[in-house]
Amino acid sequence: MNGEEDVVLRYLELSNSGQREAADELEHPDIRFWISGRLLMSGELTKAQHRKASANLFAIFPNGYRLDIKTVTSAPGRVVLEARGEGQLTDGTMYTPDYCMIFELDDGLITSMREYIDTEYVGSTFSVPVRNR
Repeated sequence: MNGEEDVVLRYLELSNSGQREAADELEHPDIRFWISGRLLMSGELTKAQHRKASANLFAIFPNGYRLDIKTVTSAPGRVVLEARGEGQLTDGTMYTPDYCMIFELDDGLITSMREYIDTEYVGSTFSVPVRNR
């Protein structure tokens, strides 16, 4: 692994274990997020909007949420990974989405994250409304 891959994997580990402040240190101050699909939280998000969209993560997954990284591919300034998430919801339902995430980095900090996910699965699991185009 290279240094940029290490930054991304550490960032995901910190984010998914609730260590938000430590994860923030790996983000560029102007980081941008993008989520695929037509869900209310899909599209381009600022840091503040992304925080709001993910604020209840640990209430939704009382036993935690983890990512099983399947593949990692990188080029200078970019890390792409495929992963499967796993978490048990408060009602006992297992949530296991597949992801493709693309991270861009500059000077050791993450400047953007694009997340491709099955938004129909997300929407039906969490009853998130879908926007009309």
